[in-house]
Amino acid sequence: MKALYIITGASKGIGEALANQLEQDNTNEVLRLARTNPNALPNLITVDLTDESASVKAMTDWLNPRLSEATSVTLINNAGTVEPMGVVGKINASQLSQALMLNVGAVIALTSSFVKLTDNLNGQKFVMNISSGAGRNAYEGWGVYCATKAAVDRFTEVLVKEQSTKTNPVKATSIAPGIIDTGMQSTIRSHSEEYFPNVDRFIDYKNTGKLSSPEATAAALINYLHSEKMGTFAITDIRD
Repeated sequence: MKALYIITGASKGIGEALANQLEQDNTNEVLRLARTNPNALPNLITVDLTDESASVKAMTDWLNPRLSEATSVTLINNAGTVEPMGVVGKINASQLSQALMLNVGAVIALTSSFVKLTDNLNGQKFVMNISSGAGRNAYEGWGVYCATKAAVDRFTEVLVKEQSTKTNPVKATSIAPGIIDTGMQSTIRSHSEEYFPNVDRFIDYKNTGKLSSPEATAAALINYLHSEKMGTFAITDIRD
């Protein structure tokens, strides 16, 4: 009997740290979904998460033969992009479709398939969507990122409401993980003030050691996932 986990964006950053820590327990089995597999991991399926059909198929093909022996099943929608950054009027429209598909479309498609696949499962079922404070607050230069994370928050609220009448509901949350020292932060700091007026604040976060490590963040997220709080709040923040 295994606890099953599907983690998107699990080749680096928070996703990689989550998978690494969960895999330390041999009662867990983890599927990593990511665009690349730099370490040639056998449990990582390379897939373009903006291709909803391909990502859903990858999850379904892995999950179906394992469900009958599962004690619990968890989907962690972690993959995301902060691009395109820019104040309104300077947003790179060529990157817009990918951001919407990765940050929102993949979350909705995978979660919907997950709910369907696990509908008759007797074990526990969880969906953790990695969101951001940007989904709850407006930041200049982050129009697209704020909008996509707000969409994830509201989608999660709908999911929780729909599941509330089920005998064995999927417990879900959209959780802001804080400010993490990942490649996304490097991308943020690389932009000019013209495109991202808050850039100096994020440079200061790095220089003054205010960024959390992916490993510490992953540990906090796993603790939350396994706590009684999980599923209590549709929208939450790991720092609360």
